[in-house]
Amino acid sequence: MGNSLGGAVATLLAAESPERVGALVLIDSAGFNLKASDRPFILRLAASRAGAAVFERLPIRGRMLRLALRQVFYDPALVTGERFNEYLAPLLRPGARPRRSPC
Repeated sequence: MGNSLGGAVATLLAAESPERVGALVLIDSAGFNLKASDRPFILRLAASRAGAAVFERLPIRGRMLRLALRQVFYDPALVTGERFNEYLAPLLRPGARPRRSPC
């Protein structure tokens, strides 16, 4: 079972080791082509060492999050202020910092 990024990880596990998976349940799963050139730009940038270093040092999390949400939501009307704030809150907690993406 996987949700969001966990859904992408669960899908990858099922694809690479089907003998280890009896069933697969995905809830709002991330699902990007694993070929880096096909991923949204913001995800490629965040997954790079240089991008992660920049995100960690500069107070741009809100701007980058808004850009990321606009790239991953098909309907931009779904990127409401309330949804944005829900995604931003964990990023603003003490100790929160971007990490390299496994996807």
